[in-house]
This record gives sequence, structure tokens and C-alpha cells, in this order.
Amino acid sequence: YDGINHANALLRANYPDEFRSMTHFRHQGFTNEVSMVLDAVARGLGFTVVSRLVLETSPWQRQVKALALPQAINEVLYLLRRQDSVLPKRYEKLLNGFHDQRLQEKTPLIPE
Repeated sequence: YDGINHANALLRANYPDEFRSMTHFRHQGFTNEVSMVLDAVARGLGFTVVSRLVLETSPWQRQVKALALPQAINEVLYLLRRQDSVLPKRYEKLLNGFHDQRLQEKTPLIPE
């Protein structure tokens, strides 16, 4: 239920007077496959809350509309590994790229 928690936090921050809880929305079905979620949104069956990276890498990005909201919600991500392990150099490049992408996600979308 991470998606519900993220949606609750984002919508409460941006619509404090109007929004109460995701429980007020009718839920029909469940999937944790992002492409299926965005397919449903593209067909007009609802809405979702996803990161900018998910939207920008989705084949559905032209069929859905991203809303620019004034209050962003960010969460801390932790990288855990065994204390005695050494990451291969190729992972260093991957993790640095991921870190740079996360910094870009913190900038707001440009309103249409």
C-alpha cells in the first residue's frame, strides 16, 4: 500500500481543505505493475501518483497528463549492503546516475 500512502501524503499537502483520504475513492482492482497502472490512466479509468522518472520512461507518457503541484513530497531512500562487501565499480556509476536522477525529480514539473 505504498501507493496509497504516497497519494495520501501528496494530495493532503496540495489540497489540505478538500482532500481527506484515499479511502473516499472507489478502488477497483490492484496491480503493482506500473505499465498496467499507466495504461488504465491513459484509458481514462482513474489517476495515479508516480515519480517523474516512471512517467518519463513510460510508453504512456504522451497519453496521460502530468499535473504540476506546488507542494512536492520526497522520501528518503536507503542503500543497504553487507558491511564487509565491496561494490563493483559498475555499480558506482549506476548509483551515481540514480542519485543525479533523484535530485532532478525534486525540481517541480513545469506547468502547461
